[in-house]
Amino acid sequence: MNISSTKIILNLFGLLLTFVTGVILTKTGKPYNVVIQTLHKLSSIGFFIIVIVTCISLLKDKNLLTISQIFIFLTIIFFALSIISGGLVLALKNVNIYILYSHRILPFLGLTFGIITCILTIIKK
Repeated sequence: MNISSTKIILNLFGLLLTFVTGVILTKTGKPYNVVIQTLHKLSSIGFFIIVIVTCISLLKDKNLLTISQIFIFLTIIFFALSIISGGLVLALKNVNIYILYSHRILPFLGLTFGIITCILTIIKK
């Protein structure tokens, strides 16, 4: 499976932009800066779409190990839950501590499972 360098660069850019804007939003707190908040939302949605497209292209590989498929699905689920928890953090006036911490942890779980998926895909070859 050949993942193009464009997808890798877009993934890294989306991840970096999402991470940096997320750190800024965490440091500044509520009320959130509208420009940074919008950048964070757009970069995370764009990053999620690129991850899904990449994962779907990986799933088309007939020789893909079952464990790799499981990690691909977990990666998508963790990133989807990250976006949902982020929406809750922005929408709720009084954010539950569990929602806040889940939004801080879930992106790293998605990233971890994404890295494991990449490693398994590379090792398979």
